[in-house]
Amino acid sequence: MLDNPLAERSKNSQSCAELMDRDHIDLQPKVDRPLPGIPPMTAALAETWRKYRGWAARARTIRSELDRWRLLVLRLTVTGAVLATLASQLPVWFGNIDRVGIISRVLSALSAAAMAFAAYSGRSILDPAAERQWLRARALGESCKSECYRFAAGVRPYEANDAGAKLLEKLQQLLASGADVPAMEVADADAVKDRPLYPLSVEDYITHRVREQIDDFYRPRAARNEQKAALFARWSQGLSAGAAVLGAVGAIWGGSYFEAWVAVAGTVAAAIATYALGQRFERLAARYQVTADRLAVRLALWEVSTLGKSDPAADRDLVLDAETIMADENGAWLAEFLKGPTGSAQPAAENAS
Repeated sequence: MLDNPLAERSKNSQSCAELMDRDHIDLQPKVDRPLPGIPPMTAALAETWRKYRGWAARARTIRSELDRWRLLVLRLTVTGAVLATLASQLPVWFGNIDRVGIISRVLSALSAAAMAFAAYSGRSILDPAAERQWLRARALGESCKSECYRFAAGVRPYEANDAGAKLLEKLQQLLASGADVPAMEVADADAVKDRPLYPLSVEDYITHRVREQIDDFYRPRAARNEQKAALFARWSQGLSAGAAVLGAVGAIWGGSYFEAWVAVAGTVAAAIATYALGQRFERLAARYQVTADRLAVRLALWEVSTLGKSDPAADRDLVLDAETIMADENGAWLAEFLKGPTGSAQPAAENAS
């Protein structure tokens, strides 16, 4: 049986590290995965990673706020439609009783308030500019993260002695581009979370970058988006089918009891479908799965080409190709959200990254 090249090379690297570590005083700050014998993290890498964590935090904050308001708009729309129908049906069910009339008017007022607030939230709070801020924060953070891994692995353009200066120059460019969406300040513990070691071996790069992206991000996100797409599709289709059944029953037995609820079911089904379309569940699931597959194939090619031997050129090519694949996914993801849910382009943000 053929030996695993990754395990064999990792074993050799560990032996060398143990020999070098006999007289080494560890000055490296604490990280999530401390390993012996690794030189201290450079200031350039530390500062760039801190900005990545700051932009990632801002992106998460904006996204969670947007999702919360989108879900609230959906709930208000559904509630408003149901209350309006109840207000119109109560007098039909119970006759013109004074108390019923008062309840009906209260329900009508609540329905109008829910619909008005939903419309206001959709126009102002959920303005496309807020979504573009989220997109830019995420894009800037992912660019920082990619540059950090390229730097730690020592690949182009960070293979020479001026690698730290080049990384800081790239960071300055990103800071200038993202002046309108600055990175959040993060605590020291968060600033070093998952930070790559320096220098970063190809084995560590595969473990903490490629495999983590495949197994902990792309594939889980693909599965989650597929599940959500299927769930909302079932809800929308079920309500549409219910509306059709109510319409048929109303046509047979007559009366206004069913007609009003047919409209409600149709309104709720349309609201759910619009919400799911805006979240782009299906398209994101496909994009995440394709990226995971591309990374897995590229990793397999590296394993085949380096079987039983050391090949620094192949190692560098793996890092460059993997970062390119992830950058392509990030760019496609950004373009996907800059388009409307139906595929029409929204106005681009200035200095889009």
